[in-house]
Amino acid sequence: MDNSQSAAHRFVSTMIDKVKKDTACRAAFRHADTPSMESRAWEYILHFCKLESHTERRVFCLIGAAIARTMPDHDGHMSVGSALRSLCSGGTEADLSTELSRLRRLLACDDSFELLDVIRHVLRYIQAQGALICYEQLLHDTIYWGEYTRIKWTKDFFKVSESATKD
Repeated sequence: MDNSQSAAHRFVSTMIDKVKKDTACRAAFRHADTPSMESRAWEYILHFCKLESHTERRVFCLIGAAIARTMPDHDGHMSVGSALRSLCSGGTEADLSTELSRLRRLLACDDSFELLDVIRHVLRYIQAQGALICYEQLLHDTIYWGEYTRIKWTKDFFKVSESATKD
């Protein structure tokens, strides 16, 4: 586990516990995923990320806000791709098309900064539907946004395993 993964793990674990016990923390994070309100949560992310890094700071605020809104008992297990796929409950072409368009919009983002503006709405939608996102992985995927993550989310959406793609 590299340093960023361990920071992500510590942050997610800490926040899952803290938002249940600390109403001030929960209130600070509730809207911290909007740039104008993120500074309220800085004291809680200070020990996990570089506040000087605009993107990193916004990613930690996004994940903290997501945790504060749902107050999960533990971290989830789904990537964004698998979470969107799980919402295709009816199995109809229309269900698949709606969720696929959400995924495609995310995949079209050029960098982490653009992704943050788009994923905030998709994440709220996924949470409202009850899908269990892995916040630790989402934090890492968002900070290091690139082709690897795009491919992973696409494979997860279409349920393609790594072994199926090897010759």
